[in-house]
Amino acid sequence: MFLMSHKENEELLLRSMVHLATGHFFMESFHRCAECHQVDFPGMFPLEQCISTNQSSLLAMRFNAIGTFIGMVNPDKIQPKPDGLTDHRSLQYPVFLASPFLTGAFHKYSGSEQTGHNGLNGLGAAVDAFAHHVVVDSGKTVLLCDLQGIFQVIMLLLFLTQIHRHSNR
Repeated sequence: MFLMSHKENEELLLRSMVHLATGHFFMESFHRCAECHQVDFPGMFPLEQCISTNQSSLLAMRFNAIGTFIGMVNPDKIQPKPDGLTDHRSLQYPVFLASPFLTGAFHKYSGSEQTGHNGLNGLGAAVDAFAHHVVVDSGKTVLLCDLQGIFQVIMLLLFLTQIHRHSNR
């Protein structure tokens, strides 16, 4: 079994937070572009509009970045690893990432090596359009992949996204 060092754990969590923040940034841009071009299909509307118009036909899409944070505890407060093969400690490293708890049916919209092909309408098409928007909006320097999320009421919460970056140098 491979154990990370405290430094490797911290770097992994920081990359995860950057991925959430990057996804959130591009989602805001996606919503602004859709509004500007008067695009009208599910997945294009900010949560505030869904609530204010009280229309369940409108869907919101966002990343599970709001309320997510990186925290740190005193390393002396972490219990030592127990003898044996199974480690059931809830906290193994002093640095941790916490995000709002998600419930619901999990759905994967694209893989890490293939694009999404989610149909021509509905939420899947909105996720595909979002992924395309990121490539265009970033000047072909950012590709979000492994898009997955949980649908809750009128909102798709995306999480655990991977990012491929390309430098135009």
